Amino acid sequence: MSPRAPLRTNHVGCAVASSASPFAGGRLFAYVEGTTVEIKIGVQHSARELSLDTELSAEEVEKAVSAAITGKSNVLVLADEKGRKVIIPADRLAYVEIGEPTARRVGFGAL
Repeated sequence: MSPRAPLRTNHVGCAVASSASPFAGGRLFAYVEGTTVEIKIGVQHSARELSLDTELSAEEVEKAVSAAITGKSNVLVLADEKGRKVIIPADRLAYVEIGEPTARRVGFGAL
């Protein structure tokens, strides 16, 4: 077995084993860009829950939810990882489930 070649970064930021071409024998690895938190929101009088992934930390989401519930804000506003905003009237919140932070992977190939 030959020793592994050192890794380099290609034009899109993926770590690639050195070779003539990343697609000609080079091994592609997933590139970790950041973390996301999954949020599930129950809305009163709605059969389905809202689910979104956000780049906010769990603490930031908790502060926004607390502000909406305690009356400091009339609405809960959260943005997902693509920049779309979800706006929910605070008096219609049934529950908010905040997941654990997970690494968001960008790239191709096996690790």
